[in-house]
Amino acid sequence: MKKCMVFETLGSVNNLQIQEGAGDGLIRMSGVFGVCGVKNGNNRIYDKANYAKMVEALQKQIMTEGCPGELEHPNSMNIDLNNVSHKIESIEMNEDGTVTGTVVLLNTHKGKDAQAMVEGGLPLYISSRGAGS
Repeated sequence: MKKCMVFETLGSVNNLQIQEGAGDGLIRMSGVFGVCGVKNGNNRIYDKANYAKMVEALQKQIMTEGCPGELEHPNSMNIDLNNVSHKIESIEMNEDGTVTGTVVLLNTHKGKDAQAMVEGGLPLYISSRGAGS
């Protein structure tokens, strides 16, 4: 399975919000995935130009092969298909440096766990993992 990067949130970034259904019975959530130029909870500041390149690469991956994500924050860069809970449906870089997008919660075991949390009123947040320097 190819690697997929999901961008991390800041403490001040709102949790994802439920979107109206597309008629397929799946829960879609949209919101801010990250912010450029602001120190995040890991003491990192993401450069907008570099971030935009990553967003563009993810957009291509979403269109060609999909971009799965896992419940929790795994230690590995490899996606474990046993932990897939969602896929990224869209991601974009906005002029103000915010990165927004939409995820859909899948009917996998972990996806159903995420759905139950959302239906129970708990927030879901986006977190990233990346490799490099």
